[in-house]
Amino acid sequence: MTQWFQWLTFDMVVDVCWGESFDCVSKQESHPCLALSMDMVSLSCFVVFVAWWKGLKDLLVRLSGVEGLFVRLVRSKCERNVASSASSKKSSIYSNLHAAGDPLGPVEVDGNLTAIVIAGSETTGFALTATSYYLAKNPDCFRTAAAEINDDAVRKLPYLKATIDEALRMTPAEPNGLARQVVVDGLDIAGHHIPKKYTDRAYHTDCDLRLPVCCQSLFVPFSSSKRVSPQRWLGDPEFKDDELDAVQPFLMGVNVCIGRGLAWMEMRLTLARLLWEFDWTINEADGEAFERSKAWHVWMKSPVHLQVSKRDPRSLGA
Repeated sequence: MTQWFQWLTFDMVVDVCWGESFDCVSKQESHPCLALSMDMVSLSCFVVFVAWWKGLKDLLVRLSGVEGLFVRLVRSKCERNVASSASSKKSSIYSNLHAAGDPLGPVEVDGNLTAIVIAGSETTGFALTATSYYLAKNPDCFRTAAAEINDDAVRKLPYLKATIDEALRMTPAEPNGLARQVVVDGLDIAGHHIPKKYTDRAYHTDCDLRLPVCCQSLFVPFSSSKRVSPQRWLGDPEFKDDELDAVQPFLMGVNVCIGRGLAWMEMRLTLARLLWEFDWTINEADGEAFERSKAWHVWMKSPVHLQVSKRDPRSLGA
C-alpha cells in the first residue's frame, strides 16, 4: 500500500498543478522524479544537517540531480500546458497563473510548483498509508469507519475524520521538527532564553504526541497515548483531559501548510472509497516494518502489506 498511495498522491497533485497526471497508478510505476526524490531521503537529512554550510549544501543538492530533474519537469509541463488548446485544457494551478498574466517569474514558478509536487505527494501518501495500517491493526475501528460510509457528503463522516486525526497523532506525516526564527528581541521558552534570529529551535511532534504524562511545560498528556483511539476526537469522556489542540500536523500560524485543504480532501475521498469497496486486514509480521520506520528528514517508506478483499457495500451496516 505504501507504493500505491505514493503513486496515487503523485498523480493527483500533478493533475492539480497542470491538469494531467503521469498515470503512475495505471502504469504501476514511479515517475523518475518520484522515484529519485524518494530514494534521496537519507541524503536530504544530511543536507538539512549541514544547511548552515551553504556551499556544501548547494554542492550536495546539485550532485543529487533532484533539483535539475524537477525543474525540467516543471518547465516541460508548463510549456505543454501553454501549447494545449483552450478547449482541451483542464483548470489547474498553472493554467490559472497563465490566464492571470503570468504574475510569477520562471524561478518562482519552478520553486513553487516543485514544492507543491513534493510536499503534496510525499506527506499525504504516507498519511494514507498510516491510516490504512492502523485501521487494519484495529478491526473495531475499521468496522466503525466502514459502517459510516453511507452518506454522499464525505465531509459528514466524523469517525473517518477522527480516524485520520488519530493516525496523524500516532505517526505525523512530517516526523521532524521544523526550525523557526525568533523575530522579536528574544523569547523565554521552558526556562531557556532564545535570542533574536536564533533558528535552531524545533518542536518534534512525533515524540511529544505519544507521551502519556505531562513531563515539562512543552509536553502535553494523552490518555492511553500508544493506543489507537479515534474516539478521543469525538468527545469520549475517557479522553476528556487530552490536549488535542497540541496535534497540529499541518503546523499553525503564518507557517501553516497551504495545501492542508487539498490534503484533507484527498485523504477523505480516498479512504471513503476504499472503505466502501474493500475489507482489509494485516498479519502481525507484516506490520513490523512499519512499526520500526525510521525518519531521515521524512519517513523512510517501509512497505505495508495488507490483505485486501472486495466487499458487497450492502454489508456495511451488518
